[in-house]
Amino acid sequence: MSSRPWLPRRHYFEVADQSWFPQTLREKVQDYLTLGWINRFPVIQSIAPATLVSQVLSKVLGSRVSDYVYFDFASGAGGPTPYIEKHLNDQLHREGKEDVKFVLTDINPHVQAWEAIAKKSLNISYIEQSVDATNAPSAETLLRNVPGVKDKKIMRMFSLSFHHFDDDLAARVLQNAVETSDGFW
Repeated sequence: MSSRPWLPRRHYFEVADQSWFPQTLREKVQDYLTLGWINRFPVIQSIAPATLVSQVLSKVLGSRVSDYVYFDFASGAGGPTPYIEKHLNDQLHREGKEDVKFVLTDINPHVQAWEAIAKKSLNISYIEQSVDATNAPSAETLLRNVPGVKDKKIMRMFSLSFHHFDDDLAARVLQNAVETSDGFW
């Protein structure tokens, strides 16, 4: 029996990812993708995807949800991360548990957008320098400027981005997560 899939994965490019695509239109595409995460589509969804992610994180990790700092790799303009953070931390507050921190990263940092996001929440920060998800810095380096995270582990998130990696890059991202013993979401 062959190990090749019956329907092999095809990796297509997205027009908005191309260097020639106008930046203002790229930002609008990012905005609409974010809207898809933070709004519920009636009939199809009972809750918004960002809310669902926070609920699943809490359910799957249980009491360990606060053991992690959540690093959104390939964050773009920030996407659903602020909404996931808000929903998850609201739930933790209701349960009398400590807040969790989120950090935005990207190989091409979108610092201006991240500054605006970080101003709205003490639990969201960002790394201004380029972060390559296939060769991420050590936990010590990543956590260096995140306050109040002593003895925390890293959970990698790829909210709107993993489909951008072709098979080789995706394998390198996963291999790097294994090598660093980071969680992967």
